[in-house]
Amino acid sequence: MLSKLRTKAQPDPRYGNPFGLKLDMGQFISFCVRHAAEIEEFPKAKKLGWPTKLDDRELTARVRNLKPKLQELLDDPSLGVFFEALRRRARDLGSNAITGIGGHWATFKDASTGYYGEQGSAIITQVIFDLFPALTSINTAPLSNIDYYFRVLVPEAALFLVQEDLTQRLECYVTREQALVVLRASTAYGLTAFPITDGLGKEREE
Repeated sequence: MLSKLRTKAQPDPRYGNPFGLKLDMGQFISFCVRHAAEIEEFPKAKKLGWPTKLDDRELTARVRNLKPKLQELLDDPSLGVFFEALRRRARDLGSNAITGIGGHWATFKDASTGYYGEQGSAIITQVIFDLFPALTSINTAPLSNIDYYFRVLVPEAALFLVQEDLTQRLECYVTREQALVVLRASTAYGLTAFPITDGLGKEREE
C-alpha cells in the first residue's frame, strides 16, 4: 500500500530531506486508518485462516452454485437471517430505522459480506443480479426491491460461502448460526483487506 501512495505523492523537497514527498490529506488519512486496521485485523485473520486473496472466477462459480439455496430463501424469506432481522427492526422501531443513511449504517455490520469485503460484495452482487434479474413474486416490504438485493440476498450468499469455508477448513459441519458469528466478526478485516479501490482478485499487500 505504501508503494501505491508513493506513486500518487508529489515531490516536496525541503531542508534535510531533498527527496521529500507530499500527499493529499484525504489519501493520507485513508492510509493511516487502513494501517491501524491492518495491525489489529491481519494477524487475527491469519490465525483464523481467513482468505488473503480473492479469485474472482472461483467466487463467481461458487455464488452461481448457490442459486438453489437462494431460491429457497426467495420462496420462503423466513428461512433466512437478514430479512427477518430487518423486518423485526422495522416493526419495533419504525421503517426509518432501516431506511435512509442512518438505517443503512445501523444495520451494515450485521449484514455485510464479512471477510470477502467490498471486492467480494461486488462479485456476489453481479452474480445475483444475473441469477435473479427481477423480484416479482415476493413481498420485499419494508425494503425496496433494490435494497432486498443488497441487504438480504448478498449477505445471505456471503453467509453460505463462509459456512462452506468453515465446514471445509474445520472438516466438520458448521451451522449457519456459527458462520454468522464469523461473518460479523470479520467485517473489519474484509473492508481493510479487500477494498474496491484495489481492484478485484488481488492479494492484499503485506
